[in-house]
Amino acid sequence: MTNKRVAIFSPQLSNVGTAQAMWNYAVGLEAHGYEVDLVRAGEEWRGKNPLGEQVRVVRLPTAFISTRLPDRGTLFRLSSLFVALVSIVALAWYLRRNKPDVVIAGLHPLAARLALTLSSHRGKFVVSVQGLPRSGRLRNRVWRYLATRSDSIIVPVESIGGLVRNISSSPNLKCDVIPNPVLDDSYQDLVHPVPDHRWFRDKSTPIVLGAGRLSNQKNFRLLIESFAEVRKKIIARLVIVGEGELRSELEHQIADLNVGEFVDLPGHVTNPLSYMAHSDVFVLTSKWEGPGHVLIEALST
Repeated sequence: MTNKRVAIFSPQLSNVGTAQAMWNYAVGLEAHGYEVDLVRAGEEWRGKNPLGEQVRVVRLPTAFISTRLPDRGTLFRLSSLFVALVSIVALAWYLRRNKPDVVIAGLHPLAARLALTLSSHRGKFVVSVQGLPRSGRLRNRVWRYLATRSDSIIVPVESIGGLVRNISSSPNLKCDVIPNPVLDDSYQDLVHPVPDHRWFRDKSTPIVLGAGRLSNQKNFRLLIESFAEVRKKIIARLVIVGEGELRSELEHQIADLNVGEFVDLPGHVTNPLSYMAHSDVFVLTSKWEGPGHVLIEALST
């Protein structure tokens, strides 16, 4: 037992892959004797049960607000940003009251840094880079601010550390390379069950699988367009698991290409590993990843 408490903050309007990675951080830290608070500001870790006495899910008041905000469509990005911003005061209150030794921020690290400053708490601040940092005038300023006010920046691979140094204009910035904890020991039990989906119960037709948030980044437009061409020569079905702001657009594309009978978007599923294990082909069409959690998961099956 270290008697040290770690707070993990990674606000999101859905249980995205990053939330699972941060959950796995909690599992690993708990195994090494740390007390861990998963500080929930939105829909991340919703329905997750605490991992024993050493890990608890702390729900901020913003978690109630998030259930009333759109998690798809054009307002999704604004809703996600809104939850992060309004959580600053609530997170500051939590930090002042609980005084964790370390704060690890996944998504929206700026909100966590501002909350830490507002709380006047002197705990260590760690940024865990999730995904591929993207350049832009505002983003670059945020990264410069974080680079000078973080005790550690964790990156999954060294190449992403180079990107952080570049966009933050901090060539000497030290980044600690720690691969994202995508899988834990439970994954071996998750790959065996057959998905509760009619097409997987009848495997007479090959199944192509895509998985991820229905967003511009994942580029499922390309997957659907490519599948429509494949269907002209090969009998197959396409399943894309995940939910997101582009659902309506993708549904219209499916209808326009006249492949609705062969394409299904079942939404969020609790066990995507079982879909990966029982599909015939997994396809990644993302415009960028850093690195892709879903590809690691698919390869594990």
